[in-house]
Amino acid sequence: MKSFIGVFLFLGAYHIQAQSLPAQVISTSGDNFMKSNGSLEWTLGEIMIETYTRPVGFLTQGFQQPSNVTITDIETVEKGIAVYPNPVRDVLYVKITETGNYTLELFNLQGQKVVNEQVAVHSTDYIREVDVQELSIALYLLRITNNSSGKIRIQKIEKY
Repeated sequence: MKSFIGVFLFLGAYHIQAQSLPAQVISTSGDNFMKSNGSLEWTLGEIMIETYTRPVGFLTQGFQQPSNVTITDIETVEKGIAVYPNPVRDVLYVKITETGNYTLELFNLQGQKVVNEQVAVHSTDYIREVDVQELSIALYLLRITNNSSGKIRIQKIEKY
């Protein structure tokens, strides 16, 4: 009898197959919109979403998992000045197309100056690279002062 049960279990286990289910979200509501320049997916009813960020990457728990996010917004602060990418990870580019002497200052939200650079622009296609890799993930304020004309522009910068 024991050998019969053993043979039955062995042959039964031989024919067992696992199911393969497609990835799906079970929530109260949600949708997916796709266009040629991007997509938007959303769900309602998620209990908790949390994101842990480290210098080498990030971990997000929840239903919506991004595969690759690249944000390269070029924002014009004033005519002749562009700041990109924003949000920034390693290097912030400040493109200045008007000649003159400039001061670039980056402040954290506690008012501490974390970057202070003097820039002399002699050409109309000048790009200054500001290294922000060592800064903490936070919001910053970039103040660009044209020392020649006295114009001051402030730009919000997000470091991730």
